[in-house]
Amino acid sequence: MTTAALFTGDRVIIAGVTKRPELNGVAVIVTGEAASAGRFNVQCADGRVFSLKLQNLRHEPPQPPQSQPSQPQPPQPPQPQLPPSKQPSQPPPSKQPPPPHASVELPSSLRDAPILWSLAFVWPKGCGFVESFSGKSGRHGPAWYARCVADLVQTRSRARAADCFLVHTHGSICESHRAALERYWRAALRGHGSLFVEACDAGASPF
Repeated sequence: MTTAALFTGDRVIIAGVTKRPELNGVAVIVTGEAASAGRFNVQCADGRVFSLKLQNLRHEPPQPPQSQPSQPQPPQPPQPQLPPSKQPSQPPPSKQPPPPHASVELPSSLRDAPILWSLAFVWPKGCGFVESFSGKSGRHGPAWYARCVADLVQTRSRARAADCFLVHTHGSICESHRAALERYWRAALRGHGSLFVEACDAGASPF
């Protein structure tokens, strides 16, 4: 502790008082200079006021900063143990009937020669673009036959890039449907071979 110039509001410690030694060590606040030279008025925490000499007042030593006590963290609730998820069993894939060209075998003498494939596609009038006819076992619909044509075009054009495919469609098929089918079959070529779609006479028997 040091004794130095005091200012109003300074917090000091009383020390070296002989007449009232019980005041020594008491912390007080300087409220101003006393009327007597060399004395200062000080006030205790309990409100008492004293007039003390400068040598009996010592500055408090600086206190180290008080570390804030760490707040206890609330306990974390236990995480629920979930049972391992069970994947729903997937139904076996439905078996599609094999396309009619699956067993096509070419004679060895024709395996390297370009082939013109002549295919017929019928879409009965008034029938929707369906895979099979309702209530008629074994009767496949236009959608199934259109897919068969696409499968054959894709398979054979990859194996024989020089082959050409000519698809005959019945004249009862409207032009917009025929154009859509032609785009579908041409996409199956994937850059190999060539394909043409021809409309037959609308009055002719559907093959």
